[in-house]
Amino acid sequence: MMAKSGIAAPFAWLDWRRVGIFFAAVTLAVGGLVLQGNTHLNHDLSWVLYSAGEMLNGAVFGRDVIAANPPLAWYLAMPAVGLADALAIHSATAFRGFVAVLSLASLAFAWRSMSRTGSQVSAAEARLFLLVASYIFFVGSYRDFGQREYLALVLVLPYLLVAAARMDGRSYAPATAIAVGLAAGIGFALKPYFLAVPLLVELLGAIRARSLRVAFRCETFCLASFFGLYAVSLPLMTPDYVFGVVPAVRPVYWGFNDSFGEVLSGIGTELLGFATAIYLAARLRCSSLQLVLLAAAGGFLFSYLVQMKGYTYHGFPFRGLVALSLAMFLAQLFCAPAGAAARHRIAGLLGGVAFLAVVGINLLAVAEWYGSANRDTGDIAAGIDRMVALVDRHAAGSDFLALSTHPYPGFPTAIYASANWGAKTNSRIFLPAVAKLRHAGASGDGAVLRYAEQQAHGFLRHDLAMLPRLILVDGNALKHGIGELEFDILAFYLEDPEIRARFDGYRELKPLGGIRVFVRRREGVAE
Repeated sequence: MMAKSGIAAPFAWLDWRRVGIFFAAVTLAVGGLVLQGNTHLNHDLSWVLYSAGEMLNGAVFGRDVIAANPPLAWYLAMPAVGLADALAIHSATAFRGFVAVLSLASLAFAWRSMSRTGSQVSAAEARLFLLVASYIFFVGSYRDFGQREYLALVLVLPYLLVAAARMDGRSYAPATAIAVGLAAGIGFALKPYFLAVPLLVELLGAIRARSLRVAFRCETFCLASFFGLYAVSLPLMTPDYVFGVVPAVRPVYWGFNDSFGEVLSGIGTELLGFATAIYLAARLRCSSLQLVLLAAAGGFLFSYLVQMKGYTYHGFPFRGLVALSLAMFLAQLFCAPAGAAARHRIAGLLGGVAFLAVVGINLLAVAEWYGSANRDTGDIAAGIDRMVALVDRHAAGSDFLALSTHPYPGFPTAIYASANWGAKTNSRIFLPAVAKLRHAGASGDGAVLRYAEQQAHGFLRHDLAMLPRLILVDGNALKHGIGELEFDILAFYLEDPEIRARFDGYRELKPLGGIRVFVRRREGVAE
């Protein structure tokens, strides 16, 4: 036999399929980060970064920074904001780098765990898992890169892999189990609804083992310990949030809810994919990891539905886990012996169609987002840049406000402009309830309406007392949380005599799109 010659001989030991998958995964990660870098940061994340910076400067969560969600997301953002200040880089850049590092660490753990000796996951399944997970984290996340649900999936993925491996009888070093448990604890603590995921995963393990004892492991102990300590710390560390914000917001936050039909329509394709994956699990001999992914998907589906908002980022973990589940079933079918593959030809066809539908619809959403959000030619990006220029022109070095039920036009404007945000909230959180209860008339809850009106007026009276230089008012016919209901935000606020008197000190400029613009008159200067 002739010896191998040429350049390839020294590299004959390489698994070129593995190299190809790594190259593809890196390409997806780099490509996704390039897309992110050429767009503005998401409005929700911009608010978190801005207010996290305020907290680093002494602001108190629940008093100076008011949000419906608990503070863990702000704590996680603080290192990125502090690093940005230290390195004199933009906070959005630092945050995206921080999220990318977490995501890559999660993917690296997944690959190592599935490649370990004794793993029940085939090489083909591991490769496709890594490829699809890389797509989900860096491309498929598009505008939701770094959102709470995104961080939850990134931090929880190692726990899911370890839970599946434990079901197969594999062991992990205590240090690894502790790290995995703490990461999962942080991920699940971002929102209380996420607890449905470990409950379903551990229930699955208990059913398979016919014993609850399998749930008592090092990583689950660390997970539960972090969640419990965090819950206990909330009234101690953020009493203003627990005893002030939560009771104040609870009666009216339903105003942002969408109809159940609209919420379901937001994940219609993913629901079909989930049903297909369950069908495949019933038809095929599936691995523990495939079952764990389905259980976790069910938990995140519960989280999505119970929030009743239908936001794309609320469905991100469900979408990602459904895609991963289908990918693993497809890899299993592709690598099955010819006879077995023939017997399951219909199942393979259904799985392939479902996978292509989930990923294909997501790709269309990515393309639509980038087409309008890229800072070279995107219409939405151009609108944000015009808003930033407007704020800089009229309020540089001063404060500005926005009267809107959506974070925009306040955010992401505030993290790119040289003006300061002049409110404790990122939007007017009481207005959707006011608009819907007024529209309901006599059938609405009068006591809740009066409460919401009083709170809305009180918040704005506080903000106007700071004499913001610029006020932006959403004058669009279609408003977030209100929809097409006829509701004039400014007219509502001017019902309050003190607010009306304050507004006498402002003059209206030419609107920017559907946003009305008011600038404070300068004392002693003729208008």
